[in-house]
Amino acid sequence: ASSYSVTENTGYSVYLMPDYKGDSTLNITTGIDVGENTNVEVVNYTNESSTAKSVVIRTNGGKLTVSAPLDTVEHYEKADKVVITSIANESFHEYGEITGNIEIESGHLAVESTAKVSTIVAKPTNTVKLSVTNEENVGTIVTTDTTKTTLNVPESVKP
Repeated sequence: ASSYSVTENTGYSVYLMPDYKGDSTLNITTGIDVGENTNVEVVNYTNESSTAKSVVIRTNGGKLTVSAPLDTVEHYEKADKVVITSIANESFHEYGEITGNIEIESGHLAVESTAKVSTIVAKPTNTVKLSVTNEENVGTIVTTDTTKTTLNVPESVKP
């Protein structure tokens, strides 16, 4: 697509064409691939419905926010920052490179083997579960409440 509109979207994921000249902030309800576009600075994914979805999001820098209490979200490529306010226990799966923080307030964050994350900040408003398989994938993990944070991470990166 050369543009993105939630009201025009039929429920399918969207791939943005290289000539995308639309908004730098996208409020989405489906999966998206921004392609080569670096002019998309903010992607806000929301699903507040009672129907769970599995979506794939590909960004090329900028900030990604996720508010989807029933969903499974897979993120690829690059982002400067990821903020997860809610995600299902089936997880937010990070496969890409995050140069800044991933902040999570509720749900499960899985840092997959191809990911590279500078810092994970667990700021639990509910319960947070962190899964990291390799210590090389994450620089630092910080949590504001260890009683609400479950860690399945290498000893070397435990907060």
